[in-house]
Amino acid sequence: MKIWNTYTGHGGGYLVEVLRRLGIAHVFSVPGAQILSIWDALGNGPHPELIVPAGEWKGA
Repeated sequence: MKIWNTYTGHGGGYLVEVLRRLGIAHVFSVPGAQILSIWDALGNGPHPELIVPAGEWKGA
């Protein structure tokens, strides 16, 4: 799976594109400023679906 020489977006978008190509359907995450680019990229397509638990302790 080579996309690094064709992808022109930001790092979060690159990660989400790799997850899509691997067939990942769900991503579990809690809010944080360090991952906003990933959240933005997850909102741009149907998969993977972002699942946000009510708190860190419930997402474990």
